[in-house]
Amino acid sequence: MKAIKFSRNFGQHYAITAGLDHATGDWVVVMDCDLQDQPEEIEKLYRKAQEGYDVVLARRHERNDSIYRRLSSSLFNLLYNYLGDIKADNSVANFSISSQRVIDYVRQFRERNRAFPMFLNEVGFPCGFVDVEHAARFAGESSYSLARLLDLANDAIFIRSFDGTISYWNEGAERLYGWTKEEALENRLGMLLQTEFPIPFEEIREVLVREGSWEGELIHTRRDGSRVTVDSRWTLWRSAEGNPLGWLQINTDITGRKRAEESLRALTARLLQLQDDERRRIARELHDSAGQILVALDINLSLVQKNEGLAPNAANAVRESIALVQQLSKELRTTSHLLHPPLLDESGLPSAVRWFVDGFAKRSKIPVDLEIAPDLGRLPRELETTIFRMVQECLTNIHRHSGSPTASIRIARNSNHVSVAVRDRGKGMSADNYRNSFGPITPGVGIQGMRERVRQLGGHLQIHSGSSGTTVRATLPVTNAAAQSTTGAPN
Repeated sequence: MKAIKFSRNFGQHYAITAGLDHATGDWVVVMDCDLQDQPEEIEKLYRKAQEGYDVVLARRHERNDSIYRRLSSSLFNLLYNYLGDIKADNSVANFSISSQRVIDYVRQFRERNRAFPMFLNEVGFPCGFVDVEHAARFAGESSYSLARLLDLANDAIFIRSFDGTISYWNEGAERLYGWTKEEALENRLGMLLQTEFPIPFEEIREVLVREGSWEGELIHTRRDGSRVTVDSRWTLWRSAEGNPLGWLQINTDITGRKRAEESLRALTARLLQLQDDERRRIARELHDSAGQILVALDINLSLVQKNEGLAPNAANAVRESIALVQQLSKELRTTSHLLHPPLLDESGLPSAVRWFVDGFAKRSKIPVDLEIAPDLGRLPRELETTIFRMVQECLTNIHRHSGSPTASIRIARNSNHVSVAVRDRGKGMSADNYRNSFGPITPGVGIQGMRERVRQLGGHLQIHSGSSGTTVRATLPVTNAAAQSTTGAPN
């Protein structure tokens, strides 16, 4: 027998985790120590497992608890089902038997928020159920009031009224922010957390009152002055008469995730920059090196062609070779310009876009209506490159996927922003293949790269698609691009 001693009460599911880390054997039984789950039922769980199940959960069809205990447990599950997107079955608790391979997988879950029965569902092994008798508590009283259950959560949970006062502050909030429950109840939330909202608070309040809930990311200040980003979920709190009083708020610390996302974006920006540099280098090599070789070959073949002593077959071969060299030279020049058009550096975005659009229309037989603001002028190099790549990617997708007979491009500028819109009249994109820029990244390297380019310059990209066609629209600030562009064209 092994016993594990903890320095303090970390909560039931942390204790289960510690036990699983030390468990050996082919099968592992988890049960509470208050004997409401009866040891005699273990045999029933094991017999059920022999029918081919890796997990067998005990289902208590009648709970032998006090009314308050059942109510608090039901409220806790309902709260987490609604706010935490977790589907908890109130008839199933920890009492279960699992094969060692299931436990091996469960050990890999090291999340701060722990719920053993839900982990068993996540691993996806065959799962059976056995109805068991839930006995009366052998001795003592349960310490798991609703408040105590919420205290076990690692998320910060509190209740705030619209006047700013706090009426509940769980231990998760104490751990996350550093203020004790007593300190929080004595102060207004705005003074403690110094919240940075993504939109004005009044707009959030309107959504909360109208829809009953709100979700978003907030930035808070801890007691030690450090900043923390949280994924925040609010649920409206009403009086018995239905009047809005405040809200219940659950905050999950996502600071580490946001830092990882920022690092990933920085890496993506670097990779895109390297890609552009490599395209520029390859284009230059094709033009300066391979292009010159083809010119020399063309000259030499022309000299051979002037030889009057060539046999007819040889003369035809030379003539065909000259034509092939000229065709190859033309293809090489086109490829070089598609990789990085010299007009983009020499003359600016309008000339480069017009050249590309003209070539695209000739190659694809798709007419393009191009409208560029006459006062567009020169832009920072990074901004010009981003807009050109966006136009290039959109027209390529129109040709390959949309089936549209036409396309249109609009590029406009005001004192602070440049807007770009590319439209087609094709079959549109399926709902599974595109998202608004404020949602998850759209699958596909081209669109993902386009989105990342726009984001790096502080802009916004939106994709709207339907049966009448697709519109890709970007708005980019000129000042941000100028600050990020270390070289290139002047404004």
